[in-house]
Amino acid sequence: MAQTPGLSHPRPTAAGTLSGTGWLTKIGSGTMTLTGNNSYSGDLTKIGAGTLTLSARAPSDATNVNAGILQAGVANAFSPLSAFTVASGAALVIAAGE
Repeated sequence: MAQTPGLSHPRPTAAGTLSGTGWLTKIGSGTMTLTGNNSYSGDLTKIGAGTLTLSARAPSDATNVNAGILQAGVANAFSPLSAFTVASGAALVIAAGE
């Protein structure tokens, strides 16, 4: 599985479940929302720009926020086993609704 959202829609939502081995890269200045209980594993989830909102449980693999924002859309969206790297100028919003 390899998903590289580069959609032109300003607020795309991925409602299905992302599973298997691979990675997810969020690019572009808009907001993308993942609403499925994702279980993919492998490389990093990478945010290069914009906002990635998790409205369901996130995978426990590493996440690299190079730019933009990774935010919880619901309580307990992030696994306590997840590893996060947040670059200067980027943000990780753990509390839902902030």
